[in-house]
Amino acid sequence: MPYLGRSQRYVGGVRPPLDILVDQGLLDKPVFSFYLNRDPEAADGGELVLGGSDPAHYIPPLTFVLVTIPAYWQIHMESVKVGTGLTLCAQGCAAILDTGTSLITGPTEEIRALNKAIGGVPLLMGEYLIQCSKIPTLPQVSFRLGGVWFNLTAQDYVIQIARGGVRLCLSGFQALDMPPPAGPLWILGDVFLGSYVAVFDRGDGKSRARVGLARARVRGVEP
Repeated sequence: MPYLGRSQRYVGGVRPPLDILVDQGLLDKPVFSFYLNRDPEAADGGELVLGGSDPAHYIPPLTFVLVTIPAYWQIHMESVKVGTGLTLCAQGCAAILDTGTSLITGPTEEIRALNKAIGGVPLLMGEYLIQCSKIPTLPQVSFRLGGVWFNLTAQDYVIQIARGGVRLCLSGFQALDMPPPAGPLWILGDVFLGSYVAVFDRGDGKSRARVGLARARVRGVEP
């Protein structure tokens, strides 16, 4: 999200729209939020809210996590667990929240171990296939952020594609090695952000940038 990120990341000298809107008094706060609807049958694909968030899209409360590198909305992730038998990012690791990334990516060795634990079969470009019939039995994958566990069920992290009467199931976890100094890190893309609404707060100079996360509300369920 370079054009909604911090001002250090001007591209071609162009100021981010959020900066301009705040300067013009059109927004009270340098905050924006994303609700992503991953239901392919739904007419509404999601919503970007400038200046705040829409509580109708999530189940309170929001858990706020301080941003460590504002230009990339990078945060500290404390741990990742697969069911009760596998712990990754055991000593803590860097993670980026990015709506421009479809899957959840991480270092090759850790993603390989994660996909092995959920029965993933290597495909191409760091991606893995899942046996569709196994989805009801697959373990929960949990991310600890800001002292809170954010859980994904197999229905959340397996991407189901139907074409011509054939169903294909793709793991939502992809291997991607980011070299230093930027990496190694995880990217929590749309597979994560489709399940959790993210509120990006740039801060006002007195307070640090932070990201708020809360479980997305299922469409059609009244608050």
